[in-house]
Parts: sequence; structure tokens; C-alpha cells
Amino acid sequence: MKALTVRQPFASLIVDGYKTIENRTWKTDYKGPLAIHAAASKPDPVVMALVKDHFFKWWMGTHRSDHVEGLMYWHHRFESSQEIPRGCVIGAVNLVDGSARVGMDNPWALVDHYHWILDTANPYEEPVEAKGRLGLWEWER
Repeated sequence: MKALTVRQPFASLIVDGYKTIENRTWKTDYKGPLAIHAAASKPDPVVMALVKDHFFKWWMGTHRSDHVEGLMYWHHRFESSQEIPRGCVIGAVNLVDGSARVGMDNPWALVDHYHWILDTANPYEEPVEAKGRLGLWEWER
């Protein structure tokens, strides 16, 4: 299976189905199953704070206010970044398009990047330890 290493917290947001765009400076013609590998590096606290703010604004705009279970789960994950899995494959998605340039109406899309369109998120119950690589790489479970 093809795999992509992604820094946290973005890797977890992808496999949980919240982040449906992955920003890359390069495009790919590959389409299909894609394992998401959480990078081994510890999440940057500044990035965590920015993503937390961005995520909660997005959450409140797209979910009913009475649906707090998911919100509280992610609040805890953002507050305790040491609990976010790193250095392992944490799930898989379907890469629909690896060369799109979507409009900025998607909250995860960055300007001047290719927007990889992801769907069918499938988090693994147990992370699988693996060493990450740059670019797309082959992963065998």
C-alpha cells in the first residue's frame, strides 16, 4: 500500500475524517488507498495552538452544538499532545485526487499548494510502528 508521512496533529485529523485536504507542494497521479503515517517528531506547540483554534472554529461551524463528545475528545488530544501517536501508521484513507487546486472555501486548503483530496477515512484500532519516509512510499502491514 502507498503511504504518506504527515506531521501531527494533521495525521490524526486526516484518519479521523476531519481533514479532507492534504496540502503538498508537489502533485501525484496516484489514486487509491493511502496509509497515513504519523511522523515521529513531537508536534510544535505553536502549530498545535493554531490548529486547535482553526479546528474548533471549523467544528462549531459544521456540527450541531449538542454534539460535544467529538469536540471534547479533540480538546483533550490538543491539550495533551504527548498522547498523539507518532512514528507509526495510524490509519488509511482513499486518495481521490493528488493534483487538485480547490478553492479556498475548504478550511484546510493552503494557497499555492496542490490539494490532495481524501475521503473514506479509516483509523486503525492500534497504530502500527513504522519508520516514515519523504514522498509517497510503499508500506506493508
